[in-house]
Amino acid sequence: PEGLEHFYTGAFSGCENLTSITVHSGYKNYVDGQFSVCPALTEIIIPEGNEYFYVDEQGVLFTKDGKTLLFVPQGLNVTEYTIPEGVTTIGEGALGDCKELTTLNMHAGELRFERKALVGCDKLTTINFAGSDKDWEDNVFVYNKSGDEVSNKDILDNVTVNYAVELKPEDYIRYEINGSEVTVTGFHRIYKGPLDIPSEIEGLPVTKIYTNSYDIFSSD
Repeated sequence: PEGLEHFYTGAFSGCENLTSITVHSGYKNYVDGQFSVCPALTEIIIPEGNEYFYVDEQGVLFTKDGKTLLFVPQGLNVTEYTIPEGVTTIGEGALGDCKELTTLNMHAGELRFERKALVGCDKLTTINFAGSDKDWEDNVFVYNKSGDEVSNKDILDNVTVNYAVELKPEDYIRYEINGSEVTVTGFHRIYKGPLDIPSEIEGLPVTKIYTNSYDIFSSD
């Protein structure tokens, strides 16, 4: 409802048939676990006027500046996820509901995993890291709290990290498939780097680019 700025961890826990949550434009306080344990949840609707959060086209919740990944809904059932370029923090419990996640693709920039960011990803076996092993040591920070029954480290101890795996254009391009053709609709606004628009995506020819696709590259 309008006027609600905060609700507690576990507020929707156990709502097994809940598929969508809509918050109002003034919603501003997110804490770990607000939307957790909702196995059918696929959609969090954030009004455009909200100054604090946004949801990308996949349904993943971020802070408005795109620097912190806050939550991936369980109902999306992701098996592979690419952390967008420009994200510097994976929030507490952000990937905890990704029960089917097996592969995580990461850029080579600075990235911090907050407490229990990965806890719950019991099927995670592979991380494809776009940098070198030294980049991993220099740029990736994994927070672990002593006394946690399960920590990020426990998850990573069972994961194979592949270094110098390049991100594909599909990982930072927004697009639509229309029949046998692909239209580029935009780019992740948090992406920083050279743009490489391929001639094909998912085996189909790229035939159109929306005229407003480049609006994200503004001075602000």
